[in-house]
Amino acid sequence: MNGHIQRPLVICATGAPLHSDAVRSYLNGFYEVISVGHSIWRDGLQELDQQITTRKILAIIVDDTFPHDPVLVAERVKTKQPTMGLIFMTDKLNIFKVLRCLEAGYVAYLYLGDPLADTLKQVVERARRGERFLSQTVLGMYERYTCYRGLFISLPEALASTFKLMGEGLTIQQIVDRTGLRPEVVYRRQYRLRQHFGVESNEELVEIIRSVYAEPAVVGAAG
Repeated sequence: MNGHIQRPLVICATGAPLHSDAVRSYLNGFYEVISVGHSIWRDGLQELDQQITTRKILAIIVDDTFPHDPVLVAERVKTKQPTMGLIFMTDKLNIFKVLRCLEAGYVAYLYLGDPLADTLKQVVERARRGERFLSQTVLGMYERYTCYRGLFISLPEALASTFKLMGEGLTIQQIVDRTGLRPEVVYRRQYRLRQHFGVESNEELVEIIRSVYAEPAVVGAAG
C-alpha cells in the first residue's frame, strides 16, 4: 500500500479554470475535484458524460461559465445518474433562473458573492443527500418570491411561463428559440401580460419583476 487516501469525487463543470481551482481549494482534504468544460479540444458535455459513466461521482458543481445551459446539463446527468447531487454557482442573480434550475433538479444554488469557502463542504454533503441549500442572498430572493408569488397565481400557465422567460432577460427571439412558439404568439402573450399588470410597455413589465425581486438597497449606501 502506498498510503494514498482515495477521497470522494466531485466534478466542477466550468469554463473558467480559476473557478475550478477555487472549488478545489475549498474542498481540499475532503474531496478530489475533477474539472471539465474549459478544454478547447473537447466538448464539456462529452467530458461530463465520460466522467459520470466511468467513475463514482458524489456531486457535480456547475457554474455559469460552463458553455452549456444548466437545464441541459441536469437533463443529461439525470438520465444517467438520477440521484446525483447537482449544485449551481453564479455571480448573476435572477429569481427566475433560480426557479428554473431548482425545477430542473439542482438541489443547491449558490451566489458567488456570498461566503462559500467555509460552507461548500457542507453544501456538497447536503447535495449528495438530496437536501436543498440556497446561499444567503439566493435564499433572500426566494423568500421574497414566496411572499409575492400571489401576483402570478391568477395568471394562466402560458402567460406565467412567458413572464418568467422575460424575467430571465430573454429577448423575443430567445423566447421563440427556447419554447418553439411563433413570434406572434409571444407578442400576443406579452400584450395580455401588459393588460394584466396595467402597464403599457414590456420595459414596465420587467420593472415590476425588478421592483419585487431586486436586492434591497444597502443601508448607508450613497444616494
